[in-house]
Amino acid sequence: MPSLIDAAERDKELAKLHMQIHAQMCGAFFSVIERGRERGELATTPDARDLIASILGPILYRRFFSRERLDDAYAKKVVEQALRKAD
Repeated sequence: MPSLIDAAERDKELAKLHMQIHAQMCGAFFSVIERGRERGELATTPDARDLIASILGPILYRRFFSRERLDDAYAKKVVEQALRKAD
């Protein structure tokens, strides 16, 4: 992913591919957030993009930079923290 992002800054075709990948990846998140809001399980703030960033940020940091273990427990912790901030 970091290599694609870097290359996309110089290549219009790769930039389009990067945007498609981003849209597909975030589409599922947007759907889940919208369903949670419709059910009254999630607040209408923060913006869905901010909520997604607060979940993906720590996960991508671990994956690409710190190389620490990624497991279900960590993912659950990240989501719970993001949702607490959203309330």
